[in-house]
Amino acid sequence: MCLLPNQRNFELIFQVWLHSQIRQLSAKALSKGMFVQLTHFDFHDIEYLLKHKGITMHCSPAEAYALLQFCLALDELNKKDQMTRLNQHSC
Repeated sequence: MCLLPNQRNFELIFQVWLHSQIRQLSAKALSKGMFVQLTHFDFHDIEYLLKHKGITMHCSPAEAYALLQFCLALDELNKKDQMTRLNQHSC
């Protein structure tokens, strides 16, 4: 049984999933000082605006998803690095 019988259904389902993922990541990113806004929406033309540390970027959904994932992962690495340094200095 195929849940995605044709290309159009796949594209629609993927776009809905991607937008949902960006919305979830945006909530996490906001606490890190990153602002995300959907600036243009048409099924074939979607654009996001990302603002972080004085830099503004206009991104496709794929770029916005990747940047959000990257920035959140980088933030986690920085936290782990800080914890490692604190643990080394306390010994």
